[in-house]
Amino acid sequence: MDFDSFANLQPWLLGDDEFSLAYEQIGDIQRSWIKKSIAWNFLQTSEKASRCKCVQEKEWDSQLRVRSFSRPLDWAYLWLGADFASPVQLAAALVPPLVFGVKELVVLREDDGQKFPPALLAACELSGAELVAQLCREELPAVLQPRFQYGNGALLSLGTSLPSLSLPRSVRLWQSPLTLQAGIVFSEGISWDLDLLRMVHPSLQFVFWGEPPQAAAPDLQAASEPVEEFCGDVLYAPSDFLTGKTVLGLENGFELAWCWQELDEAFFRVAATAFLQAKSE
Repeated sequence: MDFDSFANLQPWLLGDDEFSLAYEQIGDIQRSWIKKSIAWNFLQTSEKASRCKCVQEKEWDSQLRVRSFSRPLDWAYLWLGADFASPVQLAAALVPPLVFGVKELVVLREDDGQKFPPALLAACELSGAELVAQLCREELPAVLQPRFQYGNGALLSLGTSLPSLSLPRSVRLWQSPLTLQAGIVFSEGISWDLDLLRMVHPSLQFVFWGEPPQAAAPDLQAASEPVEEFCGDVLYAPSDFLTGKTVLGLENGFELAWCWQELDEAFFRVAATAFLQAKSE
């Protein structure tokens, strides 16, 4: 029996009018920023996507035959904290499950008494997430538990620490860091769009190297270590500095880019292996 997420979430689901209003509120420029970020995420993930069910069999020698099974997860639920505000980071969590063939994607936001932030709601719509709900944090575990009993799925979270949940083995869990370490390198000939960075990452705090624009100085903190030793979450820098020490490196012009490294195809697929007797000649 399939689980009906729409019926389970119906009292809290956002309707078409709310999506349309959010789409209009953010304006053409902000929409284009979100679309560009989503497009880069699709490019980065799509060529690695298998999407379909897969059964492969290989005979290694006269005694061993291995059969491998792989298919996409049945569902993924994304839990957003009330203070989470980055449409770019949200899109980077929504695109991979869709590209990798997950059948059902649902976004749940903790209700803080405010309307769903328009930029986040637009990111949901533009990424392809059709079921979006907002409900009290205390209600979320009871809403999630019935979903856990059906199929193989994933619970993702952004911007919140999850309460204790009883997860069956069929459900995998991913939580983004609650705080992110960001660095930015200012050098001659490089101009960063700091207003854009503040818009797409409202809560991101930066340390810097070099000489930032005078107007930006109050929002930035001078780094206490050489850039070569920085091991944070994201580094905005010329390509010579992007040597793999940070989880994510972004060159000038890619202020809108983001990805969550752990959300790869393997995370969104169910895999199994069978060892068999080799076929007789």
